[in-house]
Formats: sequence, C-alpha cells, structure tokens
Amino acid sequence: GVNQTYDLPFNFPCFTTHPLSPTTTFGSLNENERHAMIQTMRTKIKAELASAQPDLVHVHHGWIMGAMVAETRVPYVVSLHGTEHHGYSQYPAYRTLALAAIQNARAIMALTEKEKANAVETYKIPEKRVTVIPNGIDTRVFQPLAVDKRAVLDNYRIPRADHDQPIVFFASKLAPHKGVDILLRAARIYSELAEKPITLIAGDGEVRGAMELMARAMNLERVYFIGNQNQTEMVALYNLAEVCVLPSTFDYFPLAPLEALAC
Repeated sequence: GVNQTYDLPFNFPCFTTHPLSPTTTFGSLNENERHAMIQTMRTKIKAELASAQPDLVHVHHGWIMGAMVAETRVPYVVSLHGTEHHGYSQYPAYRTLALAAIQNARAIMALTEKEKANAVETYKIPEKRVTVIPNGIDTRVFQPLAVDKRAVLDNYRIPRADHDQPIVFFASKLAPHKGVDILLRAARIYSELAEKPITLIAGDGEVRGAMELMARAMNLERVYFIGNQNQTEMVALYNLAEVCVLPSTFDYFPLAPLEALAC
C-alpha cells in the first residue's frame, strides 16, 4: 500500500532511478526539495545516534548520510559502492557534503581497485586510507539446486510450448545503463537459433515500459518480463538459466553476476 505518514512530500532520491522510486534522482530535486531532504536526514540521523550512542557507525556510500554523521563527531567508516562517484560527477550541488563524508571517515572501503583509484583521484585522499574489500554473497542461499522447471515457468505463465527451451536470464533494475535494449537486440539474433532460447527479464524500473514496447515492436515472442523477484525466486531462476547476462553500459560491482556464478 501507499505510505500514509511521511516526512517529505516527494519520493526518496537515488543516484540512478530505482524500482521503488522510478523518477526521482538526486539531480531531479529542486533547490527547496534538496534542502528539505538534507535537513530532514540531518534531524533523523542525529536523533538516532543520540538514542543508540554507538561506538562506531558504518556508512554506505560517501554521500549525504556520512556528512550528517561527521557533524556529530561519532566515529564512522565509509563503504564506497561506485554509485557515489557517479553522483559526484553528475550532481555537483552535493559535492561539499560528499567530500565531508569521505574525508572525515576513520576508514574508507572500496569494492574494487578501480573504485579505490577513482576515490584517491576524485576526493584527494591518501591511497593508504582506502582498503579494497570486494562484495560478497551468502553461498548458503545462492547455491546449485535442483529446480522443477515446468512448475517455475508455469508460475510466470510461460506457455508450455516454451518450457523445454534454453533460458537466457537477466536480473537487475530496469534503468537505462543496465543495457536491456542491448539484450533485446541480441535476443532478436539468438531467438532464431535452432534451440529457440527464451529470455526472462527480472526486475523493474523506469525503462520497463519502453523495453516492453521495444520487444513487441521487434516481435520478440520469447522474451518475458517477469518483474521484481524475491530471494527464493531468484535462486530458482539462476539455477534454471543456461546463461545469465548483465549487458550494462556502466556498472561498479553488481551482485547479480556473483549470485549467478554461485548457483
């Protein structure tokens, strides 16, 4: 249902669009909205820290939240995920806060060596302050499993005629940079192979409608958009797929390839 109690009269912003906030990015907020969001976040974070009195705070992203924690003098560490680098380059109104968040952290963690190099160059921090700690997943959850293919495909209303075909699987938010259009152009080629593969596209986001229209315009009858899936459903789908794809035009360290490999 729709949230009936809220602090701000607009959707939460993200670095790029998000399935639960399909039109609101940090760049789409006007100046008044930006100030309202920052002040609300400042009030909430300071109240929470005063209540919890933590010894250390772990902040995800070198962004607004870290700057709010820095104002409280509570020690904190920052995990960089790469998307804050996108935000820093695309949304200059937030740069002062982003720099405060990163430069005042007791320790900084990056997912990859490239992100570490980006951070050192962009935020002017010493290389020795950044430690690379790659993403991880729970291999007790994401693992090879025997799955009833017919039952799973019936659940998504895939026609029985397509149940014996190989599966190409895509899982991500449906944002422009995730390359769903590239996948559809590839599907036009591989769907004509003798094996007649089907394509399952899991996820949601701002380009879903456009991509569904593109698939229809290209007469891609074996491409199915199945929407957001929970963790259990994702494990089954990974295990059914002959191949998983993520044709992003840019990305940082997405979890989907790790999850697919583990399955």
